[in-house]
Amino acid sequence: MDRHQRYDARRAVACPVHAKVAMAIRRGVLPRLDGSIPCKDCGVPAQQYDHRHYSKPLEVEPVCRKCNLARGPALDAWWRVPQ
Repeated sequence: MDRHQRYDARRAVACPVHAKVAMAIRRGVLPRLDGSIPCKDCGVPAQQYDHRHYSKPLEVEPVCRKCNLARGPALDAWWRVPQ
């Protein structure tokens, strides 16, 4: 599988999951990250929602970008597709 196919596979899984989070924010199920919610790890204002499992799209934690990068990929990361 070349890198373009891997990219397409990643997008096929990630886009619907991120869309569900965006819809949950619009509907008020998840709070907007407007600076009033602290990062789960370090306490600074959260900027992103982190998925630990993409199979559970609304089980997310608010984190800052630095902590999200430090956490690494989700346990069922979408780029771990069969080669």
